Amino acid sequence: MRLSNSLVSVVEPFAVAFTERSFRRFIFLLLGAIVCNGRRTVANIVRTIEPIADLHLCNFCRFLSEAPWKLWVVGGVLARQLVKTFRAKVGVLELVLDDTTVEHRGKHVWGKGRHRDGVRSSQSHTVTVYGHRWIVLALLVPVPWTTRKLALPLAVALYLPKDLCGALGRKYRSPSELAIVLLYRVFRPYFRRGWAT
Repeated sequence: MRLSNSLVSVVEPFAVAFTERSFRRFIFLLLGAIVCNGRRTVANIVRTIEPIADLHLCNFCRFLSEAPWKLWVVGGVLARQLVKTFRAKVGVLELVLDDTTVEHRGKHVWGKGRHRDGVRSSQSHTVTVYGHRWIVLALLVPVPWTTRKLALPLAVALYLPKDLCGALGRKYRSPSELAIVLLYRVFRPYFRRGWAT
């Protein structure tokens, strides 16, 4: 598979986060996510790229769950690419941190807890759900077809309830502490070299 020079310049910096084999699968998934119609599930992406990938669906599912690649490095490279692209256009960049709850009721769902659902709750009524609570770091960028800005996710962290952290022997981190970790891990190269680079 040959990539155009413009696409190579976009994906090549991400190679540091992967082995050679997993990087090839990453490129297939990225291309499939760009050109597929409908929901961007792994199955739909693989159906889209099946004629050129010559790999089974389970190969890509294993890539996401078992392959050796570094999520923090991917987030850092993505952040640097976006900062470089948008800082010249908009000047001051805006980062946002948010938490989102995804409902999972299964008995064997790892990391689930009971969380307040901010969408369905109000000041007078609180709705709680069992599932995952994700802390999301995103970059706000302007888009030409609307006055609202688009939030491009850079990195996520799973919030684990205090009792689960105790059972696993892990240090408990509040959502605010996880947000600080996300900022540091994604923008660590800037802290070391300065924002001018």
